[in-house]
Amino acid sequence: MCCSLLCEFPATGGAVTSWNIHALKLLRYVTTMDYFVLACECLFILFVLYYIVEEALEVVGTIFIQILL
Repeated sequence: MCCSLLCEFPATGGAVTSWNIHALKLLRYVTTMDYFVLACECLFILFVLYYIVEEALEVVGTIFIQILL
């Protein structure tokens, strides 16, 4: 559960209060479709990590070549 309590003090004086309560889904992966979403998220993270490493190696390689020249 996520709660938000707010109290604003306007220039004219007084206080304006408000509150907001949200119920959250604590168990994110419950159904078969949820596990499919989990697999897609993991696959996306693996692709991102792979391309980060690939680009880092390319940058290191070009720096090394520039040092040699």
